[in-house]
Amino acid sequence: MEMMYIMELKQILSNHSAIALLGNKSTGKTMSMLTLLLNLKIDKPKVNIAVMGINAELEPYLKQHGIIILKSEMDILDLRLTNTLIFIDEIAMFFDSKASSKQEKKLARFFDRIEHQKCKVIIGTTREKYFNGLMCSRVTCAITKEVEYDSLVNGTWIKERIMAIVSPSDYRLEISPDTYFLVSKKGETTVECKVEYDAELDTKKSDIDFFGDRKDCEEKDENSDEFFCDNISEKYEVSYE
Repeated sequence: MEMMYIMELKQILSNHSAIALLGNKSTGKTMSMLTLLLNLKIDKPKVNIAVMGINAELEPYLKQHGIIILKSEMDILDLRLTNTLIFIDEIAMFFDSKASSKQEKKLARFFDRIEHQKCKVIIGTTREKYFNGLMCSRVTCAITKEVEYDSLVNGTWIKERIMAIVSPSDYRLEISPDTYFLVSKKGETTVECKVEYDAELDTKKSDIDFFGDRKDCEEKDENSDEFFCDNISEKYEVSYE
């Protein structure tokens, strides 16, 4: 496995058109991806980037940086966009990948249209076992945060690659919130990457902690004797959605 570093999204997109984004809830999936997208937009201003399923409070910040906000399911299903990088957060809201749902043809048309329109797509979800054999036949790369092994589908290349990564836990890929792994179906070397923290994308920075208000804790004197407040502020200084 290669050494950890900050990878630019354009490096990933140069070899892949359909990318999976997976991980447990509250592991920073959305925040990590939006950070990568914004960095790409800054580096390549002419690249068209569209997102759907994003927290509404983030929309003004994304629009300010030239990101297109999709509001209708038909924008995805009919896909009239061309030469656009599309990030769909919670793809399960639009497509059910289970064979019993009988949406295989619908999914196939969606991916075929992505290719026909010369678009690239990143699809994220927290739904367990969503990336089954059908989905893994379409996506060729996965950006993975911390994830439970039981939430992955047996016999898929995604589960095989993720379980091959060294982890301190026997039950999950256990990594820090500022880290993700890039695994590929194409036999590329698995890469451990860092992602920068952007407070503007942290929708949970004002959440109330178990032992009190986070803001109050952060404003405490650094020499305060209140154990829980000091340690929570230190431990959760970087909070990911």
